[in-house]
Amino acid sequence: MRVAIDAGGTFTDVAIIDESGRISSHKVLSHPEDPAMGMLHALDESVDVRHASAVVNGTTAGLNAVLARTGTRVLVVTTAGFEDVVSIGRAHRVDVWELRYPRPEHLVATGDVCGIGERIRADGTVERAIPVDDLAEVSSRVSREGVRSVAVCLLHATSNPAHELAVRDFLAAEHPGLKISVSHEVAPEVGEFERFSSTIVNAYVATTVGEYLSRVTDGLATRGYDRPLLVMRSSGGVTSAASAQRRPMQTLLSGPAGGVIGAQAISRHLGRSHLLALDMGGTSLDASVVVDQRLAVRADLDIAGIPVLMPVVDLVTVSAGGGSIAWAQHGALHVGPQSAGGNPGPACYGLGGTEPTVTDANVVLGRLGHAALANDAVALDRTAAVGALAPLATELGMSVEALAQAIVDITDARMSDALRTLTVRRGHDPRDFSILAFGGAGPLHAAALADELGITSVIVPPAAGVFSAWGMLHAPVRHDLSEPLLVGSGDLADADLEEVHARLLVRARELVAADGVDPDAAGYVTSADVRYAGQQFSITVELPLGSPVGAWDKLFRERYERTHGTVAGHPSTEFVNARVTAVGPDVGEYAAAELMPDSVVTTGTVVHHGAPVEAVFCNRGLLGDRREGPAVVSDPGSTIYVPPGWSAAAGPMGTVLLSRIEERP
Repeated sequence: MRVAIDAGGTFTDVAIIDESGRISSHKVLSHPEDPAMGMLHALDESVDVRHASAVVNGTTAGLNAVLARTGTRVLVVTTAGFEDVVSIGRAHRVDVWELRYPRPEHLVATGDVCGIGERIRADGTVERAIPVDDLAEVSSRVSREGVRSVAVCLLHATSNPAHELAVRDFLAAEHPGLKISVSHEVAPEVGEFERFSSTIVNAYVATTVGEYLSRVTDGLATRGYDRPLLVMRSSGGVTSAASAQRRPMQTLLSGPAGGVIGAQAISRHLGRSHLLALDMGGTSLDASVVVDQRLAVRADLDIAGIPVLMPVVDLVTVSAGGGSIAWAQHGALHVGPQSAGGNPGPACYGLGGTEPTVTDANVVLGRLGHAALANDAVALDRTAAVGALAPLATELGMSVEALAQAIVDITDARMSDALRTLTVRRGHDPRDFSILAFGGAGPLHAAALADELGITSVIVPPAAGVFSAWGMLHAPVRHDLSEPLLVGSGDLADADLEEVHARLLVRARELVAADGVDPDAAGYVTSADVRYAGQQFSITVELPLGSPVGAWDKLFRERYERTHGTVAGHPSTEFVNARVTAVGPDVGEYAAAELMPDSVVTTGTVVHHGAPVEAVFCNRGLLGDRREGPAVVSDPGSTIYVPPGWSAAAGPMGTVLLSRIEERP
């Protein structure tokens, strides 16, 4: 039996696959004030972990610490003269037309950056050794100010890490238990600002994530679980809790990454080459793509203006969830980014919430029927939903139903824009895709989003309400390694490039073995970041180990032209970073749909585009071969809305397939 837990902002989801391949799921309200206790409570409500062969956890503890600025104070140790690298940053601005564009505030205060008088040249030679007095002063500050986490970011440490290692060893000996992050291990890539920034983020979340994982591990042990806890990584694989504690920043997007792994599993099983994965929960929407049944993985991440160098599934996140709050300003209706979360939650939960939310709007429109949420722990109160929307409707001079429709329309518009970012703006035609809709609210909005993008099919996967957790059950062990090159193609010998990849491959095999996987059973991918000389940004291309430099150059040029459309002349290229990705063997079998409780088919009223229409209400077990909309289909943990002009049918592997049956008006 494998168990996965995804702790979201509103609900904590549990997915379980037993030895027969059947899946069961549980949904409980999250405990944002104590994530570890919330995770363990979700386990206690759903399974006896003594019988589990594996427990996989996706956590937002690190991400929430960065977004809410609640992480650990970080003392930065850097080369004297470079104390302002992080505060200067880059000249990049999200809005180039905003003259007073507010620069993102970084995680470290200027006064918490210590310069030490050392210097290593770009070629790795030592120009100036580390003064002992400078190390003593840093150590004194750690003791005097109660510092718990240090980021060591020295110039050219990727060429020669000797000085960073010396600083780490000195501080570790002086201060046992101190969290120390060194840049050449956290982000061994070109770009000093990005490397420094990544190391600071790692140090900032080290205590938060470390304490969370320690509490969860201890809690599992007291419950009789005697195997290593597996933690979901942002890159779409799992690793041991011990490995995650060494590089905690790699857990920042561990929850949404599970949904992308699940989307890849569905893509392979159904033979769908292009899927647009849509995960709409209580707080936000996370969207991603699977093209040719492969994950889209980026080499970097931007969190609220803070760059982080690490492999991460390519996601677009917007504040559009079931708990997003509707509000008015100067007569205009807005939705989000504030969310009611799980406490108190939307008004219809009956837990004390009074603000009008997207979930309340869907209840008013009848699209949630009379269902309950979180395994019937939360009953929906339509009267409370109407009461929450009524004051705002009066302020805007609208009926409650018209306001509910407007809230849903605004939310759909924001989400469709996010989906265009992943498709049209990345060179894909959205009409080539099917939408894979999951999360508690994803199947409610999927058909409307498909209409917006010209998509004619929607897939609702098994266990849609806990699908990110379901995906974690299928996630293999994964490790991503890199090493900087920064050399022109004309100056790079084939043997030198192969040597770098071979060195990374040896380390990858060691890491896979440390996670309990036979290195010979894992798969390995060699890649490199290549760019035109003089450019800032690169493209990652993949080729087999030992491929000549000329082949890498040719593939990069083809990818560049396909991505950007054109290139002026025939400029020279340069290699920026070499990479190796190790992926363990597939785990487990694909699970069938959950067993549905007995129910009957009933009829009721839903509001569609402002007009009441009669709809069928049933659970997914009663769909049959085909049922035309309008229909509201109940599913454990989520609800599927089939609007007029669409049909729904039971599909393979426990999926529900929605298809457009008429042309758009």
